[in-house]
Amino acid sequence: MWERANIMINKNNSESELISLKANSFQNVGYNYIAMQYINPITIILIIET
Repeated sequence: MWERANIMINKNNSESELISLKANSFQNVGYNYIAMQYINPITIILIIET
């Protein structure tokens, strides 16, 4: 399982900002769900079958 995920966010078409997301993982019904949030109202959810 990942402890964190890195996302490259394009900023002003000239800079790239690397954001490390803290991952909260939990198991439910045979799947691992990794829900990641950062400061903006954006939530990224990765569903990884295990």
